[in-house]
Amino acid sequence: MKLCCRITGEDMDLFSFLNSEGLQPQLMRGCIEGTFDEKYADNQGRYYIADFPEETEYFLKLYESGGGMTKTGFGQIICGLKGEKLYPKEVYTTGHLSNAKHAEFQETEAIEITSTKNGSIRVKYAQVAINKGKSVKIGMLDIWEGNIQYIPETFNYFTKAITTAYTKANDYHCRKAHYIEGFM
Repeated sequence: MKLCCRITGEDMDLFSFLNSEGLQPQLMRGCIEGTFDEKYADNQGRYYIADFPEETEYFLKLYESGGGMTKTGFGQIICGLKGEKLYPKEVYTTGHLSNAKHAEFQETEAIEITSTKNGSIRVKYAQVAINKGKSVKIGMLDIWEGNIQYIPETFNYFTKAITTAYTKANDYHCRKAHYIEGFM
């Protein structure tokens, strides 16, 4: 998971500013996107943004990834706050895909579900947390951790996403996204 920003316009002075602030800026059509580098965060994971333009959008890059191996495996699924599938920004279909990143999502908040091959599940809430326009950080909250056999009734709406993460963790050398909207 990465914290990113998007600023409308193709201003090269702004591009240089983002570079000097430790972001990895990319010039896109009509905007500049930057990825915050962890080494520039303070000891609480905050990045100072007081000098950033007011119209800057902040978002998280989250990834569906993983797959099974001979004796181990993990699956990571990204879903909406009610367990719904999300539309990915990008689906990876070429290159080394075995147990790697399979889809990228750009969201301000989402649920990250991770499973091991043996069914140990962790459900986390992630959001962009902005502090009065002065700093920004990734806000994380552990929602539930346990075994797939004991999913609490409270989380029934996550059942499909959780079982998909478990399936992905057991998909030997997985090379594709399992839980995305609009591509399958």
